Amino acid sequence: RPPVITGVDYMASGAARLSWEPVPDSHTFQLQYQLRRSSKPWLKEEVQNGTHCKVWGLEPFSNYTFQLRCCFSQGLWSDWSRDYICRTPEAVPTKQLDIWYMVNRSEPHSPQVTVLWKPFSPAESRGKILGYNVTLRGNAEIVTGHTTNTWYPGDTARAAWTITVTGYNSQGSSPPSSLSIQPSPDLPAPRKVSATWMGGHRMRAEWLEPAGWQSSMSGGYVVEWVLAGSNSDVNWMKLNSSNHSAFIENVPARSCFQISVSAVYEARVSQPVSTLTYSALQEGTPLSGPSIYETVQGNVILWREIPPDRQLGCIVSYTVYVEENPNSKPVSHGPIEVSQRRYAIPDLKPGTYYVWMTASTRVGEGQKGARIQLYISQDR
Repeated sequence: RPPVITGVDYMASGAARLSWEPVPDSHTFQLQYQLRRSSKPWLKEEVQNGTHCKVWGLEPFSNYTFQLRCCFSQGLWSDWSRDYICRTPEAVPTKQLDIWYMVNRSEPHSPQVTVLWKPFSPAESRGKILGYNVTLRGNAEIVTGHTTNTWYPGDTARAAWTITVTGYNSQGSSPPSSLSIQPSPDLPAPRKVSATWMGGHRMRAEWLEPAGWQSSMSGGYVVEWVLAGSNSDVNWMKLNSSNHSAFIENVPARSCFQISVSAVYEARVSQPVSTLTYSALQEGTPLSGPSIYETVQGNVILWREIPPDRQLGCIVSYTVYVEENPNSKPVSHGPIEVSQRRYAIPDLKPGTYYVWMTASTRVGEGQKGARIQLYISQDR
């Protein structure tokens, strides 16, 4: 009959002592072990006339399968024992977290920073991650926090803030990851950032290394992508400095994305370099113009963005048209920056006007939006 494994005692990191019951009339024991659900080959150890065996190189917080067989004095081998399955202990995480940040500038005078990081993979966590510690350091101010999320809402963004994040399990904390939350204009930035729609909900971003690239760019690159003109969350990935392209997956079709690439130097970051990309094989012109929904003080118009399914490309500018009467030539005002949602029409005398708007992509100007009537009173 095969030997019976009785237990495993864990010693130093990655080492264990496996024990089994004595088997009469046997002289050689062969042990094999393997990571559970792994394609890696079985590892083997052989013991002469013993009841235990030491193994090394076990990965922490991982399930292993052990099997044992013995050779009898007649030279015959037993069958392999039943699987003995156990999990190795946790160990301190040794990898730094990949960290980044997002600044919400909807309130220009008090932009809010959110700290972001990627969770460890199971192999990197080396145990169950219990939480994350976050520190924001200013000139003479330190803000600390704790969370179980992979993001942390910081305070008002300040030029001198540096963020530090660690993750921890039952055995200790990972090495700290630090980053300045303000881009440094003196650091060389990536060059010639471009992006191409590949089909199948994929885009490929490409760039050249910064001019005067040096090995001090140890942090590699951060690639960000977000729906242009939206308040949706920023998606991001971090790549080492040998990469000059990245595939972006699960991209919705017929949408305009802003893709930015930053170079990371130690704990400092270059200015991002951005490009707009439309997720379709061909860009067109908008099927309609913006919808003017309100006028303020007579000559100020406010408008809503064109629905995404009618944009047919990345909007790069707006134009306002003003017509004094149906027989007059309309006067155009523009181009107006795509980030704007209001415009004060200049030089309007008292009277009635007809106003509409168009939007332009890189291909050209789109269709007219709905006309509205604008009245400028004598006493304005």
